[in-house]
Amino acid sequence: STSLGSWLASLPLWFYYLLLVILVLVLFGPRLGHGLMLYDMGELSFFVSALIADKVPGIDFVVGGYGPARYLLLSWLVPLFDGQLLVQESFFLLVRLAAALALMALSRRLLPAPWSVLPVLCFLIAPGPLHKGLFVLGSVVLALAVLRFVERPEGDRAGQLGWVVALVGAGRLDLGALGLLLVLGLSANRRRRSKLLLLLLPSLLLVGLFMSWLAGQEPAAVGAVFEQALDDALINQSVDHPRFPSFLELWTAGRLE
Repeated sequence: STSLGSWLASLPLWFYYLLLVILVLVLFGPRLGHGLMLYDMGELSFFVSALIADKVPGIDFVVGGYGPARYLLLSWLVPLFDGQLLVQESFFLLVRLAAALALMALSRRLLPAPWSVLPVLCFLIAPGPLHKGLFVLGSVVLALAVLRFVERPEGDRAGQLGWVVALVGAGRLDLGALGLLLVLGLSANRRRRSKLLLLLLPSLLLVGLFMSWLAGQEPAAVGAVFEQALDDALINQSVDHPRFPSFLELWTAGRLE
């Protein structure tokens, strides 16, 4: 057992990441195309189809409180391949793969070997619905970027954290808001206050680009999208929902996709 442990410890780090890639694809790849979840995935399919048909968000269809990146990216990807549902599921499979790799990197920073594999194993056993992967990926990547910035609050890492907050927010508005709160909290330190512009600039740039694109589609869409997203976040999300699913329900959801 000692020789086996020594041999495993001698293997290069890239081998374990490659093994994780293979494991994720083997576990979840065969489940693609097993039907459509008629709530979030159905809404996603509707929004993507509307964008492909050149419909204007906020004017021709009502938007929700999720970030726009997933819809815009998929509306570009879907016409390149056959089968909209398979393209969408493949996209979220890649998101799940990225989340597993990022979680492994985060676990290695916070936990000693061999305990660092436990969070990854738990995620693989009960990953939850496929289309929720952006929440997991965004949360883990945000945590990694914050740790790097706290360790060394220099200009390059401030810029990296700023872009992570911006891109995570483009995929999930709630995580973007959390990231901005973290940025403001970290900037309260006098040493880090000078980095505030680097931390906020990427988010301001992405918001400006998105608003400019919306205004180019239809000027009235800017206010409509803002109002509809705010309504979804403050009213629709405050409606009572069933309790958070248990570990067994999360595991079953993954198997039924």
